[in-house]
Amino acid sequence: LASRARVLFATYATVRPWSECFHLFKLGTLVADECHLAGISDRKNKTVEAIRRFNTIADRCVLASATPLWANPAGLWPILDIVTPGAFGAWHNFGVRYCGAQPGNYGWSYDGASNEEELQARLSEVMIRHRWADVAKDLPPITRTVEVVPISDKERDRIEALAVEIRRATGGAQTMAGNLARLRRLYADAKRQHAVILATEHLQAGRSVLVWTWHEEIATRIAGDLSAAGFRVYGAIHGALDATRREAFVEGAARDGGVRAVVATMASVGMAVSFAWAQHQIFAELDYTPLYLSQAEMRPFDGTHPVESTLLVADCDADRRLIDALLPKLESANALGLKASVGDVAAVLGASFRMTGNEGSLSDLAERLLAGG
Repeated sequence: LASRARVLFATYATVRPWSECFHLFKLGTLVADECHLAGISDRKNKTVEAIRRFNTIADRCVLASATPLWANPAGLWPILDIVTPGAFGAWHNFGVRYCGAQPGNYGWSYDGASNEEELQARLSEVMIRHRWADVAKDLPPITRTVEVVPISDKERDRIEALAVEIRRATGGAQTMAGNLARLRRLYADAKRQHAVILATEHLQAGRSVLVWTWHEEIATRIAGDLSAAGFRVYGAIHGALDATRREAFVEGAARDGGVRAVVATMASVGMAVSFAWAQHQIFAELDYTPLYLSQAEMRPFDGTHPVESTLLVADCDADRRLIDALLPKLESANALGLKASVGDVAAVLGASFRMTGNEGSLSDLAERLLAGG
């Protein structure tokens, strides 16, 4: 039956077994939408191999995604090799030319980037790329409100003392990263209860809410507080949950037609997940990486209704400087970019802590943050 259909829709799970009999099909155009969900950035993924088989009998192939592949160029090779077989060379050749490949003790590493201008020029021949700036004028607005959270003098002193320690750190990126983690935690404690109060106000007014955090513990406590207040809460969603439980929370919230809340860490569902049902989102914690925060902010956006975001800022110099540095980056963030910028993150860190003359450590720290360190 499938071999006789004029238009055939299939999930990625279905494509794998069907590829065993791909020779029975006759395909005009092969389209893989949301191709990142096929594990397309993994060149050894079985779904990628299934798509590759079907591509051998298709007249043309289109791979589409609105989710960026921004860690490094390595994730582009499987896509390019399917769309233009052989044009970008074998995997290792691509890695050497565009991924800054380096030999190591356990084989080659392809985690870098090289010849980026050349790669961008070649990509323009095979990729139609719509940037956020190109379409923003035709879409509903994103409204950001910064809300300053009062904190006690004791909390402010602890935060400012640690910020000074970060500014004067001489131990390199690792020491700075440890202090930065401590500072994030102090911010979180200062803002958690205010996030609960703000979410409660929206839920009582009949508005479904999405609450973003950085720390798993903060997400769990906010979800617990809202649930104890009698609201329907899905989560907390965080990286420690297995994929099945995370998907269950996401799908449950999508099916629920009533007033509800999702509480999640930005790293757990920041990409490729839609929360278009949410009428307001609250960032109980911020991130030093503008594009990470921007990706999380886009999860309720479906192009049909405005997005309202509230960013909570502790009433202290360090957090105020952070939001002052972040907002211009968020305004110009390209939601369809190929990679996050080390320079952007380093600039935010430098402005937040008034750091000068330590560019090497800032760049090292920015790279650690982008890598999830």
